[in-house]
Amino acid sequence: MSHEFNPTKNTVRATVASFVQENLQGVELDTSMCDNEVEQAILEYLEDKGEPNVDVIYNLEAFNIVMGNEFDDFDGYFGEMSEFDTPIEALMAQANSIISDCANSMLLEEISEVIETIIEVRDAAKAFDNLGDLEPSIVITIGSLHGWAAHNYEDEDGLCYWTNLEGEGVHAIEGTVGTLTVSVCYTPEKI
Repeated sequence: MSHEFNPTKNTVRATVASFVQENLQGVELDTSMCDNEVEQAILEYLEDKGEPNVDVIYNLEAFNIVMGNEFDDFDGYFGEMSEFDTPIEALMAQANSIISDCANSMLLEEISEVIETIIEVRDAAKAFDNLGDLEPSIVITIGSLHGWAAHNYEDEDGLCYWTNLEGEGVHAIEGTVGTLTVSVCYTPEKI
């Protein structure tokens, strides 16, 4: 089995983004959820999925992480030198701790972006139409659910709006985070 993780900030960010995308696709929420409920639901869902795999396994990678300056913003705690039998073990522990600190920081950023997009889509649906008692689902997918039809317009936040999908009065709103699409689709109630 080959080791495909080459630790740079870019590869850590890509690994974290891939982890979030793989584990959030298919999640359904509803428009009645408040901001805290949205955040809690996403955090609980990801909590069961583990962590992104950013393990450092090669000594040279560990050396470059600890001695280089790319990860100077991160200084994860790795223990006391006396806890390790060799300097190489200490180096590996320190490198893995730094990479883990970096991945956790980037994971929080990525999750925040997803939550922000969910809230934007939810709020846009409520502002765009009279939802009344409707509580349409907000669905997270990879790729657009409505890409087969040209959207009517896009707002300043980058949300795409469809009205009268298939000529049946169905409305949809989508926002994107990386390759994830946050979507809500519903038939508005008549006022």
